[in-house]
Amino acid sequence: MSRLSIPVGAILRPAIFAVIFAPLALILMGMSLADLQARAAIGVPLASVEGMIGMAFSAILLAMISINCERNSIGMFIAAAWALVIGFLQTFGYLRVHFLVASNLSTNDISAAQTWNLYPICVAAILFGGGVALALTHRARENSPDSDQLVSFQRHQGERIAVAVASLPLGIIAVVLLVRCAPADSLPMAASGLHAVIAQTPMHTSEGIAVAVMLGLIALVSRWSMIGPQVVAWMYIIPAFLLIPVGTSLSGAVVTPGKSMGTQILMSASTISAYGMILAASTLGIYWARRYAPNDASSSDQVA
Repeated sequence: MSRLSIPVGAILRPAIFAVIFAPLALILMGMSLADLQARAAIGVPLASVEGMIGMAFSAILLAMISINCERNSIGMFIAAAWALVIGFLQTFGYLRVHFLVASNLSTNDISAAQTWNLYPICVAAILFGGGVALALTHRARENSPDSDQLVSFQRHQGERIAVAVASLPLGIIAVVLLVRCAPADSLPMAASGLHAVIAQTPMHTSEGIAVAVMLGLIALVSRWSMIGPQVVAWMYIIPAFLLIPVGTSLSGAVVTPGKSMGTQILMSASTISAYGMILAASTLGIYWARRYAPNDASSSDQVA
């Protein structure tokens, strides 16, 4: 069996798309994340419509980048590289776009929102894991271009179930570590801003790296099963992005000065929802890669 030949256009399209839209998505996600953290720290959840819409729009752009990689995964690797570059610049206070957010964020505020959770590294790990998963999917198709299915479900049902089940504990452990790393006292917020809240929080570098590794692995296993990564992603999004903000608004149980576990949960909610959206978006391309692979094989057979 001959290997599938990928046209140059199929490589350039996802690459150019990622070069243009990945920076926009990542800048918007970073600003929205800082905005939501700042609003949570002053006890007004759901007060930043701009932050919530910005985060959702950023996830849509990342999903489009992943979907455009149905024939070549280069776009995801470009997005992962951009995640490090954008994250590095925003960590040092650059790329602030004030009209995109509701809060008056300083340079130090933007940096603080991404420092305590090692946000740039975690985002890059998710996107890189999704890119590797896509590359493995394309490689499997190249090795068996005449197959109508990427992998027989009956043959590998146990493997798929095991991968899906293994994703859940990794996702839960990552959430626990994120909450542990989050600020526990928002008292300095009123006087000095978000950066003062983060400044008094000890850095948990090893926990942040562990979270990045676990999220990257969850994105990677989408090569064998999309169920696990998608369940983990929506397990992050629905509570952190919807239920927690709505619940705190209705109950009045918002962030208050003084150390508490509740403050850590509410301060980490925006980060958890961001990771969930990025994870859901970055693994969508697997479905399109599987869906269009048989069409590629049929086209190559007709040309031959």
